[in-house]
This record gives sequence, C-alpha cells and structure tokens, in this order.
Amino acid sequence: MKGNELLTFAKYPYLAEFPGYLVKSYGYPVTLRDLAEDSRVVENARRRLREAIEKGEVSVAEVSAEDEVSAFYLAAAIVSKSQSTRLAELLAEAESKRARRLLEDEDREALLAIARSLGLRASKADLKVPWTMRQGRTFYRTLSFSVSVADYLRVVAQLNDPRWSLVNSMVKGGLVYMDDGTFRDFLSLAIARRIKDIIRTIQGDDFLGPYVDEALRLLAAKEAKVPITSSLDVNLFPPCMKELALNPKSKGDRGLYAYLSFIASIGAPLEVLTSEISRALGIPSERAKAFAEALLASGLGTKYRPYTCDVMRQYGLCPVDCGSKTPLQAYRRLARSPPGSRAETGAQRASPASATHP
Repeated sequence: MKGNELLTFAKYPYLAEFPGYLVKSYGYPVTLRDLAEDSRVVENARRRLREAIEKGEVSVAEVSAEDEVSAFYLAAAIVSKSQSTRLAELLAEAESKRARRLLEDEDREALLAIARSLGLRASKADLKVPWTMRQGRTFYRTLSFSVSVADYLRVVAQLNDPRWSLVNSMVKGGLVYMDDGTFRDFLSLAIARRIKDIIRTIQGDDFLGPYVDEALRLLAAKEAKVPITSSLDVNLFPPCMKELALNPKSKGDRGLYAYLSFIASIGAPLEVLTSEISRALGIPSERAKAFAEALLASGLGTKYRPYTCDVMRQYGLCPVDCGSKTPLQAYRRLARSPPGSRAETGAQRASPASATHP
C-alpha cells in the first residue's frame, strides 16, 4: 500500500503494521511500554475494550491515525495478556462491526485496497447472473467483486452459516463472485480474522496487568448480566451498598470488603476504585492506587465477589430485606427498572447517600 491514498489507518488501524508504521511516523522506535505510558493512548485503548464488552461495537474516535493505531495495538496486547478467548472474540467482533459501518462509505477502489491489505486476492468483476423473475421478466444480480476460492475459504472456514457456503456462492474459474454488499460483509469477516491473528501473536507484558484486570472484571460483569458502569450512581445501589457508600469503613473490614468488591464487580474503573479507597481509608491517592491495583490483581471483582445477602445479614451489613439473593442481583434489578420503581424500592429505607460519585 502506498501511503494513505486510499486507506486511512484512523479507520482501520489493524491494517497498519506494528511497530513499523509508528516507527515511520515518529522517526524513532516505539514499544508497547511506550504506548502504555501515553495517557491518551491508554484511555483510548481502555475505551475500546469497555465498548467492545459493554456495547459490542467500538465507536469512531476523533483522533489521529497514529493515536488510533497505538490504541488498537495496546488494546490487542491487553487482550493477549489476558489469555481470554472470549475477550479476543468480543474485541474482534466489535472492531469488525465498526469496520462494516465504515466500509459502507468506501468506493470500489478503496474496498479492493483494503482487501489486498488483508492479504486477499480480490479483483473487480462485472458478472451478471439471473436472480429472479417477475411478470415474465428476468432480473439480474450484478456481482462486482471476485476473491480466490482459497482466500475465501481461509476467511469463512470456521463459520457455521449457510450464507458463506460455497454451495450457496457463485464460483467460477477458481474465483468466488460477490455483489457489493456481500463483499463488504466478507471484508468485515476478514478484518475480524486479522484482529484475532494480531491478538494471538502480539506479546503483552506484566506492566499491562492493571488494564488486564479491568478488562476481565468488565467481562465478568457482562457475563453475569450486571450493568457495567464507569461512574458510581449511588441511587442505583441496593440499600446495603447505599449505606456503606456513606462510609465504607464504618462497619469494619467486612463492610469495606463488601463495598469494594461490589463496586469492582459492577465495572468501576481503577480511578474510581482508587478514589473510594482513598476516601474510605484516608490515605493519599498514590497509596490508594497501589492498594487498588493489588486488590484487582488478586481477583477482586472476578474471583472475589460481594457476599450473598444471607452472609450480609449474618455480618450485620443488611439494613433491610430487598428480596434479593445478592447485592449484585439487587443492583441489576434496580439499574434496569424504570425510575419510578427505583424510587419505590429505595423508599424501603431512606438513605442520605443519594449523590452520584464521579
């Protein structure tokens, strides 16, 4: 590919080679550690992962191509370090959905350039085949692109979808022919495959640990069907957590554990957990951050979850029976209920902890 004449790596960052592209752009060697020390890149990478897990699609950010490439590869390294097949699938699927929207606006030349950057032998075609008949007239379907059978099978081999079976495709002379929409869908599948290959081969390192822990916590919350949050809205907390939010240390170490494991389990980011630890223990942010990272590394929010409601009652941490089995179940119900019913549930026990924590 010559320059960015047809492609922009801000749209398709996985088409850029790492670290080669960044070395050419910046004029000096770039490592993953360098990327992890750039706050803009880190935040963009974390956003990508959060959106992939929570929404299933990554949004388009208004950043430079260099920043986008950096953030994508840092996110891929975090996923690689996690060794989570599910997380790899989610990132690949979310990025490919984003790509599919962007591919809709590309012309034929750009689509072919993208295909070739993905290692696909693709060409223009102008094949018309009978498609349907109405009122005695034959209507034709135009197949504007072709891909070699070998490359086609390399992309769709593991898909269990009749749409991509060769039996249901137009195959001629060792080529598979596709119309515009199908070719764009095919490219998005090839992009997902490329991303999985990148995740499999990129080498993460221990300095990515806090971000790996955060991604795995978000994944655990998603799989437990717990609404993920990036800030703490105490209005959505069950009564026990509303009370603990006022002063997490007021009921001893068990109360502190119950509160911290709860906010970790609903996806509160490292910054929020750090702030809450600093507030609860009255320690400086630096010490609180180190404590938070250690807790997350040990499995807080994934391996170590909040007590059940029965245990909360035994420890004197349950101010009122809200009819749940766990605080997370209560939070899930409150977060998904209409505002009116939230107020009704909260009225079981009035609590002054009604502010939204940043």
